Amino acid sequence: EWFSTPVEVGIFAAAYQSLAPFVNTIPIAAVMAIVPVVVRLASEDMESCRTYALTGLRFLAAAGIGVAMTASMMTPWIIEFISGGRYADNEGQFFAFLWMTFPVFLLFYIQEINIALGAQRKNIVITAILAAVTVLGGLWLIPLYASYGAIAAKFAAVIGAAAVAYFSFHRILEQSITLRGVSGVVGAAIVCAGSAVWLPSVMPRPLAIVCGMVVWMVAVAAAGLVRVVDVQRVRSMFQRTLA
Repeated sequence: EWFSTPVEVGIFAAAYQSLAPFVNTIPIAAVMAIVPVVVRLASEDMESCRTYALTGLRFLAAAGIGVAMTASMMTPWIIEFISGGRYADNEGQFFAFLWMTFPVFLLFYIQEINIALGAQRKNIVITAILAAVTVLGGLWLIPLYASYGAIAAKFAAVIGAAAVAYFSFHRILEQSITLRGVSGVVGAAIVCAGSAVWLPSVMPRPLAIVCGMVVWMVAVAAAGLVRVVDVQRVRSMFQRTLA
């Protein structure tokens, strides 16, 4: 509001609103299923605890990429639903915000697991990064690029905090980080983001979404984010929670 216009503030607020339905559902459901298992295993079998915690991380990474890809390709429909088409000329801002679901999923999950494992002090660092990069980036970018600048600052903050949380998480679990693991996550996200931009430009949007889901399944499988054994573990965790 200090460095831009009410119109740009409205665009930012509407794009921000589009994120809420996704980040307030899937990560919470996953945490409710996984955290109790991780807490129990932490005192019984630390090796199994690490396995389940890392399985949850891979699952949330894959889910975050899938949700971001699908939601971003639905941008025109989401804008119509939220604003009645008022922000039809601002698809870029909405698209960018919807891709924040991926790092937000990781952040939410890691912060909850940190608390469950008694490493909640790590969350202070994560929060500090989110605050500092958002404020400093906003002061720099908003006067130059208005709502795009605010979104870029927010995106940088979330990505930076998620990266720090990801590396810290593996250190807490005493697990080494492999180049293949990191490149798999980043590579799958880049492939899916590129497909989300390209596919709707060359085919009808409903077909693009279907093709996008195929791309997502191939990408996360190739990256090793989703394995058969992981699906079985996650299914068993949800069954225990529902029971």
